Amino acid sequence: MIQNIYPLFERYRILKKEYLWSLRDCSFGFMQVEYAEYADGFLTGCGISVRPDCIEIAPGLVKHRGFLYLFPEIQQVPYSPLGQFVSLKFRLKKKQVFQDYIDYTAEPFLDSNLERGEDELELCRFKLQPGFRLRDDYKDFQDIETEFDTVNLLHATWGGLGGPTLAPAITRFFARSVLGERTADPYDLQFCSLCLDRPTAVPRLLIEQYVRVKLELDGEPLDNQALFRHLELILRNLRSGGSLRPPGKHRRSREIFVD
Repeated sequence: MIQNIYPLFERYRILKKEYLWSLRDCSFGFMQVEYAEYADGFLTGCGISVRPDCIEIAPGLVKHRGFLYLFPEIQQVPYSPLGQFVSLKFRLKKKQVFQDYIDYTAEPFLDSNLERGEDELELCRFKLQPGFRLRDDYKDFQDIETEFDTVNLLHATWGGLGGPTLAPAITRFFARSVLGERTADPYDLQFCSLCLDRPTAVPRLLIEQYVRVKLELDGEPLDNQALFRHLELILRNLRSGGSLRPPGKHRRSREIFVD
């Protein structure tokens, strides 16, 4: 039997512990069910805004070791020009069990070590030089990968349906760029609609399938950088009307054997 209890909190009624349990289980249980098939990582929200002296991280939802961390408030992380890559990470501390509650704590921080620790998730990285301004306003799609003084999202730990995937900011920027091209075909428009019409990240499987169809690639594994460069190549083809392919890649042969 499945029972759902909704407390009414009427005056002069006794507040029973079962009603409080219901509130607890409903608030946490709903999200656990909704994101059960998502991989660990940032799930929604957590957008980045660069200020003169700090990076602001918008409220969002993060999954780690199967548990959902809700960040209801804007987080601010101070930064300074170091002339080397630093990674903006979240450290998700192991749970602490107290007599009255269980504490799941997460904190953002900057780290010069670009490798992720066991309980760390990367949101972005950048290399800010003295005398320059850190920016997150990209001139074009290729600018996302600019090395100096630019927020780089390619290595961000985003969890998608079925596995890790690209940051939504990347796929949304790509989609907005493609929508401005008259040469975009129905398949392009369908993919762009998928990128812009969902609050969570696009599943990696769909991005890989789109890239392979557009560039006629084989089924080799593609990491985040490869996916980004293939998307960039697709955008260049749409703008130039060409049929460029990644270096070393050739069109898949289509042969007919007659006996």
